[in-house]
Amino acid sequence: MSMSVTITGRHWFGLQPADTAVAAWGARAIITGRVLDLVWNRQQCDPGCRGTDGERALSPLHVELHNELDSYFLPLLRQRLKAYDPDLDQRSDAVTEIHNGRVVLRCSPNASCGYLYICATIDRDRLTPDELPSLEEVARGA
Repeated sequence: MSMSVTITGRHWFGLQPADTAVAAWGARAIITGRVLDLVWNRQQCDPGCRGTDGERALSPLHVELHNELDSYFLPLLRQRLKAYDPDLDQRSDAVTEIHNGRVVLRCSPNASCGYLYICATIDRDRLTPDELPSLEEVARGA
């Protein structure tokens, strides 16, 4: 089983990750006025997010993904909402794509009048060759 099948073959709160995603986080955030609220039970990370040692430690790719979310993407989304970005308006169905380093964030209100569907990923084509074997081990559940 490939990592992409594991990610895309299940319910997902945010926008669906691409088939090439090897690390993914998604959320259905609430937009109230110009404020973004992430609810704990409406966000998730792919199954590879758990460490291979049986603990809840994040894999290096997931540490990178979450660091980018916390330090760059989520503050940027909040800033754009506060300044009124028409693509993030609750009635918009536009999909916004933002790149930073190896992480790609896609989001859309999907004309929902209250939600922002978000997906942040690191895709397989952004990995170095020495990172690929460890991903295959994670996909096998090793």
